[in-house]
Amino acid sequence: MIHNSQIPSVVLLFFKKIITYESGSLVVIGASTGSLVSQLFKILFQGIEQRDMIMPLFLAVFTFIIYVVMFMVDFITGLRAARHEARKNQKKDYIESSKLWRSFWKFFGVVNILFILTGFCLMIAILDREWIYNIFLMSIPSVMLMVILFEFHSIGENYKRRYGYKPSYYQFFDKLTQTVENGIMKRIGNWFSDNDKRQPAGNGIKPDREEEDLPD
Repeated sequence: MIHNSQIPSVVLLFFKKIITYESGSLVVIGASTGSLVSQLFKILFQGIEQRDMIMPLFLAVFTFIIYVVMFMVDFITGLRAARHEARKNQKKDYIESSKLWRSFWKFFGVVNILFILTGFCLMIAILDREWIYNIFLMSIPSVMLMVILFEFHSIGENYKRRYGYKPSYYQFFDKLTQTVENGIMKRIGNWFSDNDKRQPAGNGIKPDREEEDLPD
């Protein structure tokens, strides 16, 4: 069982895995797609009264439902994969309480993040700060999409643990994230490294004249 003091670290570690997956590929995919989704919903909700208040709630509920489905599928496939590995290794117990609690607290952490983002978005809508509102509105689908895609990746890993291979749609997702990593993230890293190389290192300050030797 996970102690209360370990809960924040479990949640932070989960989001760290999401952010660092394939050198930040999910961040790029989530942010770009989240921006498109938020703009699409603005068009769909155009002309509706209290649009700025309804959109964050609708996006939060919509993405949360998808996340719950993916979480449950990941949870079930994970149990089946663990049972398969236990039978293969001739072990009776395949359910670990620590992993169950970790799954629960990850779910709880995602719910809290979604609640905070939605709450801030609604408050800023009341204050009528459009550019800040747009940032938080975009962050709702962006963050949730990153979490959903990571759950999708986890389902593929569970499938591989059980059957020894991944279906084509999981392989396509892996190729997509690797393409983003190789095409965008590495270029950004190379750009920074090239800039560092162009900057000459300091050679120190040379004295204008040599100091005279002091007598012993």
